[in-house]
Amino acid sequence: MFSSQGRRALGKKVEGFFAGKRPWSIIKDQVLGSYMPSYIAKLNARGQPILLIDGYAGPGVFEDGKAGSPMMICHAAEKFAKGNWEAIFINNELKYHDKLTQIIQRAGWSSSAKTILGDTTVLLQTLPQTLKDQSVFLYLDPFGPTGCEFALLLPFLERNPNYSTEIILTMNMPGMPRLAARHATKDGRQEERFIKSNHRLLTRIFGGNTGKKFCYSKTVAPKSVSFGSLRLTETNLLNIYPSLAFVLYATG
Repeated sequence: MFSSQGRRALGKKVEGFFAGKRPWSIIKDQVLGSYMPSYIAKLNARGQPILLIDGYAGPGVFEDGKAGSPMMICHAAEKFAKGNWEAIFINNELKYHDKLTQIIQRAGWSSSAKTILGDTTVLLQTLPQTLKDQSVFLYLDPFGPTGCEFALLLPFLERNPNYSTEIILTMNMPGMPRLAARHATKDGRQEERFIKSNHRLLTRIFGGNTGKKFCYSKTVAPKSVSFGSLRLTETNLLNIYPSLAFVLYATG
């Protein structure tokens, strides 16, 4: 999991995001790029087919020529698991979908890598039903908080433990205290429609009320609230799935 400012500010898209890597993008890609080679090599040794899913893939290459997550994933898979991998890359914007499709075709990966134009939050609800014996890697770097709700992870977390499932998730943690609207809640305005809607969103993101309550804290700074909420999300998952392993990174 990562704490990041992400590609949207509470759902508002940042124009020109793919012109070049921002500082938080550099950190995320360093983690992904260093993790994938050894991870895929180890997966391939298990002998099970490998399925790599990038839920918010983007165009694959930034405008300055630097590789995005789809390229990192495909390069590692082709090098360390050639012939034993498939990838799914999802975009909800046609221009990014088309650019990524062309890049994958030029690289000769079309037989293994599939690009999908659609809503990731919808596709992730149906995709687990199609899984069989694959080792699954799920990478979610959403454009806003609605792309990382706890319920989206559950079908993957509940897979048969005989099959490997790994999840790397980016969460827009600095935005969580704003969604909590601590001061407005203190003033008794929690029943206002907009605030109430944001509180419900926080509950869905954290999978319960614990993380949301931490965002209301009066004794910690907003940045500490963000890190604390991230830790509570980790704790929530570990309480349900004690065998999970987490690496948490924070930027900004």
